[in-house]
Amino acid sequence: MAFNKGKSAQDYPTALMGVIALMCQAVSVARWYNDRVTKAKDYSEDIPAAAVNIALKQLNNIRA
Repeated sequence: MAFNKGKSAQDYPTALMGVIALMCQAVSVARWYNDRVTKAKDYSEDIPAAAVNIALKQLNNIRA
């Protein structure tokens, strides 16, 4: 999975709080993606389908 890190010189967060925030955001986006895909199937005329994102799909499959 890749993350857009912006203009920071650091590759990834080094503080525990930053790592936790990054993982929380990833799980939140995976949950949103799954909800969007499900709703698009149920209400295809009202809600456009989300672009296919294999990483988010897999992350949603492994989360508890």
